[in-house]
Amino acid sequence: MRNSGVTRTVLGATIAGWIMGGLAVPAMAEDAIPPAVQRRLEELEQKVRTLERQQEVSEEVRTADKAKQTAAVSAGTDGFALKSTDGAFQLKLRGLLHADSRWFFDSDNPTSDDTFTLRRARPFIEGTVFNLFDFRFMPDFAGGRTVIQDAYVDARFLPWLQIKAGKFKTPFGIERLQSASAIRFVERALPNNLVPNRDIGGELHSELGGGVFSYSLAGLNGVNDGRSSDDIGDIDNNVDKDFAGRIFAHPFLNTSIVALQGLGIGFGTSYVDAEALPTPPICPTTGPRGSSGSSPIAAPPSPTASASGSLRRGITITAPSGSCGNTSTLPRTSRVTSTAWPERANWTMMPGRWRSPMSSRVRNPLTGA
Repeated sequence: MRNSGVTRTVLGATIAGWIMGGLAVPAMAEDAIPPAVQRRLEELEQKVRTLERQQEVSEEVRTADKAKQTAAVSAGTDGFALKSTDGAFQLKLRGLLHADSRWFFDSDNPTSDDTFTLRRARPFIEGTVFNLFDFRFMPDFAGGRTVIQDAYVDARFLPWLQIKAGKFKTPFGIERLQSASAIRFVERALPNNLVPNRDIGGELHSELGGGVFSYSLAGLNGVNDGRSSDDIGDIDNNVDKDFAGRIFAHPFLNTSIVALQGLGIGFGTSYVDAEALPTPPICPTTGPRGSSGSSPIAAPPSPTASASGSLRRGITITAPSGSCGNTSTLPRTSRVTSTAWPERANWTMMPGRWRSPMSSRVRNPLTGA
């Protein structure tokens, strides 16, 4: 910007000279300024305005670049977050901590049954890179061991197509897909023992129409009923893969019929054609009165999960309406036929609000709160 200073000096000297000349010769009229000098003055004034504008633009660019490089930090009910100004890069730090206290009133029970236990201790990191790739990493330190519960990358290539790869929940049972902090009761229903939990593989999925319709299709290593891949060392222990799929719809979600906005219906299925029996899963010990201990023991292999041509299928119906709601799921397993139907009902003490089946929060259909 040195040129700007020199230009201003020359222009100032020129103008001062003409002023002094005007004072010395009062009778000289304005129209007596030579045309060449007038044009030169106008050119100098234009150059000064141009240089000043260039300086303003440079300052604006520097300010904008500085703002882009400054990340926004926030903390609230959703955890701690670090986000770039344009939102293309995000990092979230959250956590889940569940503890139980189990006490039995019968005096003939072993004293080891009365205990405090840490069910879940899961700090996890979520984030977005280039506004295209989402990731999640969640270990679990409860139970006296370290387990990787979630570790995946999710690419959002198209509005109707996302690709997930890593370790994640099998897209089958709705209560399994819900977070442990989002279920309505302290424990999941017993029929979830027929539903696979976390596995390693890839998945095609998306949500369309603002949540009106969603689908998932996954190819996985395969796990026993009610188990996760960490029970067998996060590896595939047979020659074939599992395939799982799920569709879910909220047909009245975007309508003005508030009482039916939470009505949903879905269908899920998974298939495995294993040629070898899986490694026996690790199950918790069972003490008197059905209390759960902490020492793992080897359980017999589940025939429903290891026999050739095993097929799981389930139907889910969610019907929150106003301040009450209910969810039903029917999982079935072929080869060795197993059928179960849990029924859940709840009453929310907030009339006019309904609770999403995938969230622990009560939502108002009008405000989204």
